[in-house]
Amino acid sequence: MGFSGEVGRGNYSISTNLANSRDLGGKGVTAGDLSLMYSVPHWYSMVQYEWIPPDFSSPLAFVPWTDRRGAYSYSEYNMQYRRGPIRQFHTDLFATYYEDYDGGQQEKGAESYTSFVTRSDIRLQGSIARKTYYGAPENIQSVGFTLNDSNRYKRFGGSYEWGERDGQSSRFVSAYASYRALKGLDLGLNFSLFDFDGQDRLGIVTVSYEMGPFDSISGRYVSRDGSRNGYLAYRHSGGSGMEYFVIVGDPNAPRWRNRVSLKVVWAF
Repeated sequence: MGFSGEVGRGNYSISTNLANSRDLGGKGVTAGDLSLMYSVPHWYSMVQYEWIPPDFSSPLAFVPWTDRRGAYSYSEYNMQYRRGPIRQFHTDLFATYYEDYDGGQQEKGAESYTSFVTRSDIRLQGSIARKTYYGAPENIQSVGFTLNDSNRYKRFGGSYEWGERDGQSSRFVSAYASYRALKGLDLGLNFSLFDFDGQDRLGIVTVSYEMGPFDSISGRYVSRDGSRNGYLAYRHSGGSGMEYFVIVGDPNAPRWRNRVSLKVVWAF
């Protein structure tokens, strides 16, 4: 059994969600959250308190946490400028504090992200996080850029993240590019290196061709730490009547698999 409700006035609103479950002995257990939100042009803030008792369970829903209570806050500011070198600006701040029902600290900290887009369509971004999870520190910062941010047919970018997780050095590097070589033919390239308790290298090459408004063929090659996989897919969808999807290979397997999948959808 559950309840959800929201009421607002002016720039403020309050919402709540409640759920009740019963254990094997028939005892009722209630979990829920209570939120306060504030919104004006360019600015949004919210604070939420939530509680999930240790013996709470729901057979009809996924409950990612139990034995957890605490609060988080989130605020963001967005602005678009008609003049000057900056076209868009965004910044946000997210803070958390959670503990278990015995009083032990689960999560505490804050993180912030800031980005702006220049008049020449270049996005620059950065983030910083200072957190602890069950006493283990996570101190991470990152910087990144995207050229031709609003043009998905000709875009290039990269990011660099460094710091520590659980007292160990952590580093993550990524680069990506997308390019429309010919009418309907799109190419994509992604590479990343995650250096934490060992190295994890990932490379992805994607090719797709739009044969018409409802038909396309796409293929992907994936290399991860010496394991290679790929697939080829055909799609007919977006119109009326039946939709067809054919996949040769297994997109979720670590290595190539000889498999053919067919999916047929009839919308009515």
